[in-house]
Amino acid sequence: MNIIYKDDQITINGDSLILGADYNLKSQIKNNFAMVDRSFSYATKTLYESFQNYDLDKSKVTDRNISDLKLEEYYYWAIILKLKVSKDVLVIDEIMSYLRKDYKDEIINIARDRGIKLIIFSNELDDIYDDFEIVVYYKNKVAMKGSYKSIVKEDAILKRLGYEVPFYPDISNQLRLFGLISNVCYSKKELEEALWK
Repeated sequence: MNIIYKDDQITINGDSLILGADYNLKSQIKNNFAMVDRSFSYATKTLYESFQNYDLDKSKVTDRNISDLKLEEYYYWAIILKLKVSKDVLVIDEIMSYLRKDYKDEIINIARDRGIKLIIFSNELDDIYDDFEIVVYYKNKVAMKGSYKSIVKEDAILKRLGYEVPFYPDISNQLRLFGLISNVCYSKKELEEALWK
């Protein structure tokens, strides 16, 4: 697998969700790639003008004023614009949590269709990242690293570090403690099947 980024602390091979990274690590990674964060600002008055400036297909955008966009729309379109002009890797810092699930899904799908790897800094663990590599930092050191499924199994550690475990893995971990089910469940369907066996 190709290495996207490597330094003393971290090696990133593909789509990654990084929890708890400090400013210095974020800065090192951001300086190497295109990036979207909460400071993103449009240089135009309308979405249509922004797409026109980026020389992108304007058929999917209405001529709405940027100032009239809800916060999640503002960041959604900011990420979409950056995806359209990014080449290999896009770093998204702390704004995916503002987006609803269908926006997140679409962003991930567009990135994959275009062959763009995503590095997402966040403070929340969501099942949308089930095939991302997850890296959890604590006091500037890697506390945990692995697949989504391997990380959420360690719910006690995640909770001690201050993260919420997604609902289905969390409830299934609790049910495992009482011997009611034997496996961690990652979806409603898996949990229902485990409970009704």
